[in-house]
Amino acid sequence: MLAQLGPEPPPPPDPIALDELWRAAAQPGPESDNGVAPAQPPGAARAAGVADPLLVVPEPAPPAPLPDQVEDVGALLAGLAEAAPEDSLAQARLGAFAVQSGEGLEVAGEHFQRAIDLDPTAWLAYGLWADGLNSSGLVTESLQLVDQGLAAIPDSAPLVALHGRLTADASPTADDALNTALENGRAALQDRNWADAVAAGQRAVAAAPERFEAHLLLGDAYRGAGELAQAVVVYQRAVELAPQLSILHARVGETEARLGRADEAVGNSLTALAIDQSRWENWYALGRAYAAQAALAGSDADGASARLAESALQRAAELAPPENEAPQRALQDLRAGL
Repeated sequence: MLAQLGPEPPPPPDPIALDELWRAAAQPGPESDNGVAPAQPPGAARAAGVADPLLVVPEPAPPAPLPDQVEDVGALLAGLAEAAPEDSLAQARLGAFAVQSGEGLEVAGEHFQRAIDLDPTAWLAYGLWADGLNSSGLVTESLQLVDQGLAAIPDSAPLVALHGRLTADASPTADDALNTALENGRAALQDRNWADAVAAGQRAVAAAPERFEAHLLLGDAYRGAGELAQAVVVYQRAVELAPQLSILHARVGETEARLGRADEAVGNSLTALAIDQSRWENWYALGRAYAAQAALAGSDADGASARLAESALQRAAELAPPENEAPQRALQDLRAGL
């Protein structure tokens, strides 16, 4: 029987710039999580990316060979889509990966349109497609797509929020209450004072419920306090407000893995990697998700999930900064249980 990975405490948060976070969500551009300018070399779009509230990640080194099956994200996503041709989300992931890998909006649009054809309520396909258009300067086309999505699903909170971002004249300025709550919350996370972090996160959400970073702070606080189900709910709201940020999908996936929701965890972690395969946190989330899947399968399984978990955690360890040992510890725990 494969041992279940134990909870991994979050690394201490580094200070983050509020303006930088908002620019990525409110005004997506080449520096946003899935915006890859055609003329830029690989990795250039990440140089101005969103700072992680748990850890600021440097520009990653070129990908190294993986020990097993998770060695080509595009091939993995394509294989999963081929195995489930009616899966709308699988097509949306292919669209996101096409944007990330520089295949172009035409290729990405084919996948996004296929996702919408399969499920007209697929808000994530609308959202990621619109963000890709907006990141390429096609603001009018992006807004038209969001309007199309709202015509199909008028009560979609994520599309309503995206419409608001696209039509806003300027990025909103955070008020003092939000700034203070975020600063206090980050300090409490750093001190592992979970009660104060939760209280600060709640104040941040009350001050600015439309801001993804407020929900991210509250989710991180719940996660640190061990209130994982609450954390997932809050992270999911952050995803709705800024679906183009891969780290938010990774937070959902990694926390679901801790809860034993293995299949959901794998799905959200794959979405994170479809948007951005350069972040160690996304690989870490996928590794934890596959490890949870392997633990649930037990000794009668063929070991495929365990091998995928090992591969993803190895990639996370290669990309993570040296001072962050979480991926290496998870990898050691996994191998000890094999």
